[in-house]
Amino acid sequence: MRSRSVWLLSALFLLHVQGCFSLSCPRVVAGTVGGSLSVQCHYEEKYKNNRKFLCHQSCGPNQDIVKTIAPEREMRNGRVSIRDDPASLSFTVTLEELRLQDAGTYQCGIDITLSWDATFLVEVRVSPATDPTQSSNPLKTTDTLVPVTTLLPELTLPVYTRPSPPPRSQLSSVHSLKLLLLPVFLKLPLLLGTLGAVLWMKKRLQRAH
Repeated sequence: MRSRSVWLLSALFLLHVQGCFSLSCPRVVAGTVGGSLSVQCHYEEKYKNNRKFLCHQSCGPNQDIVKTIAPEREMRNGRVSIRDDPASLSFTVTLEELRLQDAGTYQCGIDITLSWDATFLVEVRVSPATDPTQSSNPLKTTDTLVPVTTLLPELTLPVYTRPSPPPRSQLSSVHSLKLLLLPVFLKLPLLLGTLGAVLWMKKRLQRAH
């Protein structure tokens, strides 16, 4: 009875190992948060019509994340999709809008009836995205900034010219002339009064004769 159990375990192990050789995938794939990544696996021609799937490392029956139902038809479950391409004997799993919690080990596999599924462990690595607020070409302190005033239309202001003062020599001549004429202006009323008195006396004398 014991030898029969050992034989059964050995047979199951050989079937599992055979399934591993029937499928090949990249061991590690990487992406950044918010991006996407794809895993392309290749299989033997005898599995062209088998269903392909993706699940977590420790998934059990009916715990597939996503699984094909027909060749060349894309199946999607949220951010994960799978598409089988029998012409190239490969299927592709795509993870979109990556998150840090998506990192881990997954199984890409082929559903084989009445036998162990052919599976391949794939490690998914997700790194934080770079800060979008940091520009690849930050502004330096030495960069020339355009002043806001240069963006305003130019205004043409009227130009007022102040008359220049006359030369100093002209000022002196005018001042001297004023000093000479000042006595004349002061005596002019007296002369006019005297002249008026003379004319009045002359007129009265003419009337007396």
